[in-house]
Amino acid sequence: YKRDKESRKLRKKMFKDFDPNGNGYLSLAEVDKGLRDVLQMDKVFNCKPAIMRAFQASKAKGKSKSKVGDDYIEFREFRWLLKSL
Repeated sequence: YKRDKESRKLRKKMFKDFDPNGNGYLSLAEVDKGLRDVLQMDKVFNCKPAIMRAFQASKAKGKSKSKVGDDYIEFREFRWLLKSL
């Protein structure tokens, strides 16, 4: 969750792994799949309400206008998603 260059680089790679279609933003389904397939967090994957709350909280952190709307997580919100889980 750190803001240093190395942590950002790791988050960038993780974000790309979560984003299989490469469009630059994550749907709830992509986050759900990424938790299971990329992070292999089966216990968290089985807690759908916690994933949904973290997703919603992360979207709320991005206060500036989003190019893709309020239904997706952009990279700038991804750190908050990980922190919320």
